[in-house]
Amino acid sequence: MNSDQEVNLASYLQISTLEVVRKIGFGIHGSVFEVSSGPMSTSVVKVFEDDSAFAREKAVYLRLQDKNISKINEFSVPELLNADDELLILQISLVPRPFVLGFASAYLDELPAWFPPFSREWWADKEN
Repeated sequence: MNSDQEVNLASYLQISTLEVVRKIGFGIHGSVFEVSSGPMSTSVVKVFEDDSAFAREKAVYLRLQDKNISKINEFSVPELLNADDELLILQISLVPRPFVLGFASAYLDELPAWFPPFSREWWADKEN
C-alpha cells in the first residue's frame, strides 16, 4: 500500500469512525481491510490505487445494486455500503464464502481500449 492509500485509509476511518480489524487482501488495484464500528458491525473497506479502477468497480456495484443481485450462482456478492470518490474507497458488506469480491478489472457497456478488434466471424462463432 502506498503512502497516498495509507493517508486515504486513515482519513476514511476517522470520518466514518471505523477501526481496522485486519488486512484481508491486496492486489494490483489496492488493498482490502475488514473494519468494524462495534462488536457486531463489520464490513470491508477497499482502498484503491487509481481512480479508473475505483470508478469501474463502483459502477459494477451500483449496477448490481440496481438489479438487486446479491448472488451469482453459489457466490455471494457484497453490497455497496458507501463510496468516497475523493479518497478512492469503497465500503462493502462482509459476506460468507464463497464470494465475489473484485470488479476493478470489469468493464460495463464498453470494451476496454486495449481489447483487440475482432472480425464478425469471430463474434458469430462466440455467439453460438
